[in-house]
Amino acid sequence: MATEAELETVDTEGQSAPAVTSQKSVTVSDPAVVALSEVKLSSQKTTNKSYKSDCSNITRPEGYLPVGQRPSVPLVQSTIGITSEWLTEVYTMRGFLKEGGKVTSCNVKPLGEGEGVMGLLAICTVELENAEAHAPLQFVAKFSPCKTSMPGFMLRSIFGAEAHWYNDMEELDQGLGRPAAFFIGAKLFHKRFWKRKPVFCMLVEMMPKPLYSRTSGCDNLQHLRLVMTSLASFHARWWKASKKEEPLTWVSAPGTDHMGLFKNALIFSVNKGFPALQRCWGDTYKPVLAMKPVIMQKLKWFVREVYKPPLTLCHGDVHLDNIFFDESFPTGMKMIDFGNICIAQAGFDVAYFLAQNIEPELRRTCEAELMLLYHERLVRDGVEGYSLDDCWRSYRLNLFRVLINVMFVSYDQFAADAKRKRGMFAETPTKEDEKLRATYDATNRRMAAALVDAKFDELLSSEGKTMHNPCRFLPGVGNFCA
Repeated sequence: MATEAELETVDTEGQSAPAVTSQKSVTVSDPAVVALSEVKLSSQKTTNKSYKSDCSNITRPEGYLPVGQRPSVPLVQSTIGITSEWLTEVYTMRGFLKEGGKVTSCNVKPLGEGEGVMGLLAICTVELENAEAHAPLQFVAKFSPCKTSMPGFMLRSIFGAEAHWYNDMEELDQGLGRPAAFFIGAKLFHKRFWKRKPVFCMLVEMMPKPLYSRTSGCDNLQHLRLVMTSLASFHARWWKASKKEEPLTWVSAPGTDHMGLFKNALIFSVNKGFPALQRCWGDTYKPVLAMKPVIMQKLKWFVREVYKPPLTLCHGDVHLDNIFFDESFPTGMKMIDFGNICIAQAGFDVAYFLAQNIEPELRRTCEAELMLLYHERLVRDGVEGYSLDDCWRSYRLNLFRVLINVMFVSYDQFAADAKRKRGMFAETPTKEDEKLRATYDATNRRMAAALVDAKFDELLSSEGKTMHNPCRFLPGVGNFCA
């Protein structure tokens, strides 16, 4: 979320990686690397070795309560409930106040235009009396939306994932830098569930101002390397992890949850998404739209192949509005927005970052070096039986998985606006709409170039199979079944 990028800061315990300086850009050296289109992939497949992440040593944070269990402090549902009195209870519970201490004042400043589809965000600044030195003076409050058409199960999935990630484990055990959270409250179910939505309230520390955005992209090779090695350490930490075991029983596993029904949702998104891409961004995606015949022919093969093992835990939303760099961070980098965290192929995060956040010219220059660094870190951190060729193949495959997200958003949110020339497609758009259009123009241009450079259509033609299923004879159903 663009608005969330102005958020959070934190106190993290170390992971070994060099700190980096906060430069806006550096001159990219001319490393001896080649573009993806020049990389020849062998037919080597992933071997079944025994390496698997070890979750047995996960420890719960001090004072741990399961998400949804009532804390000693009442749960508030919006910024209206954030008062000095309520915060005094929270700060007392967390040990931020000495005896007789209190929050004397609280200023709440909403981010953006108030409550949106993905909730309400606010920056809170407090004044304290008789407090401990480590008590936060500023933090971010994040609430699930009270008024939304989003079904309750989706709210529980998205906000619940983020709540679990902040609540259930120490940051050091997770393998990826993130803000610290000092209050996680949730009411997952109501007696009148058909009338009331789940409620989530998360208080997390502020992050420094981001150096980059999805619109600007990142041109700093040092930071690009840091993102790739950080993702590799994160993926290695959770390699072949299962939601059948703690602490990941809550996580989404799209390839297997509900007997794999999510694969049908991907097919639906592609069927609806191609016309939406044409209407919204037709010129930008012209070379990708030309791939439609082979994509549709191999689509059922693709949705099965993209969730084949080995799998790991993925952030699911790796873009520059969610990434913060600072030399004070133990690893030099932290990430926010864990609502899309899921079990998937590691190439999903890699494709998300490389395809949408780097200008094509720079990506072509350094992508082979970055992929090599990524693979070396995977191996260093314990992953076995996963070759550099496997990394490239997963990346190429998951480029289209990332595009499916764009397809669905285009169909669900933008196609009607484009048809009626309103919103960011209007002749005289608002400043917010202009900003949104600039973001999508930048990310779509990079995304289209990445798919073309990766020769995704050739991958489908050479490896993909034309697959059928029993539903194909049912009118209006067969096209949406995996």
